[in-house]
Amino acid sequence: MRQRIIQYIRAGYPGLYLVSPEEQRVEAEFKAIAKEIGFRLHVWSATTGLLDVASKSVRDCNDPLAVLLLVAELPMDWRCASR
Repeated sequence: MRQRIIQYIRAGYPGLYLVSPEEQRVEAEFKAIAKEIGFRLHVWSATTGLLDVASKSVRDCNDPLAVLLLVAELPMDWRCASR
């Protein structure tokens, strides 16, 4: 599954939606993938909002449609500066 996710990211998919009962495990895997390929990671949860994993900043947004508008406001260059 890890390689498939990396392929989706490299293919330019603007977002991935994943449903799992193991939220912490999935988030840890996405963090590792983002670090490996040099991308910033934003994680959304209906209960906590939109989290920028690198800066630990949270934007309060519980509505799924509203979060899409927030994502549209993010900088186009999501790549890490260190890469």
